[in-house]
Amino acid sequence: MLRQKRKELKKIPDSFKVDCINVNIVPFKGGIEELFRRMTDALVETLQESIERDTDRVHSFIKKGLEKLTKNPKSVEEIEQMNNDAMAIGVEKAGVLKVF
Repeated sequence: MLRQKRKELKKIPDSFKVDCINVNIVPFKGGIEELFRRMTDALVETLQESIERDTDRVHSFIKKGLEKLTKNPKSVEEIEQMNNDAMAIGVEKAGVLKVF
């Protein structure tokens, strides 16, 4: 959308005549272009922060899951606990995938 609006802005002439006065709108176009640049920068920054948050969440999920599932069970109780942990990881996975 910003690209389209920038193209539309470039199509606007740099000046126009009102009666016998020539009005220069280059400063106006420059201000609008600056607003477009700020908007683009804000969108990029927001997207980067969102990606970092999602990456951290996935990394944490994987790390926690590996810690729980790489143990070697030595008793029936430990096997049962690993099974419960696996079920909980499956439920949590649905929440992590919902983000994407």
